[in-house]
Amino acid sequence: MLTYKLRNFYGGDYTIAPLKTNYARDNSLAIVLYDVKNKETFEVISTNLVFSIELNEDEAFIDTSKEWAIRFIEENKLAKKIQRMAISGFCKYQAYKFDLDKINPQEAPYRANNR
Repeated sequence: MLTYKLRNFYGGDYTIAPLKTNYARDNSLAIVLYDVKNKETFEVISTNLVFSIELNEDEAFIDTSKEWAIRFIEENKLAKKIQRMAISGFCKYQAYKFDLDKINPQEAPYRANNR
């Protein structure tokens, strides 16, 4: 399983395994961060925007207010920012093209909820 370190606010590290899955609504890419030590979902970092422009199967929207998630993605070279952005309510969502070779395939039945 591919794992990466994520520094927490207190100076410690989480061992995170990013998982590739799909949203139930439209089968678009969902990226889930899994906490290996605690054996639980840490965070679903992608966002399913129902009204949004279509993305390729290796692309997903990330809420720009999740600065820690964007830093994690970019520091570990998991994805590159692409020239698509969406707005919903007061939030902006940047599209990223993920390197799926650096993301673990879904290993257990898991469907990201529609956030």
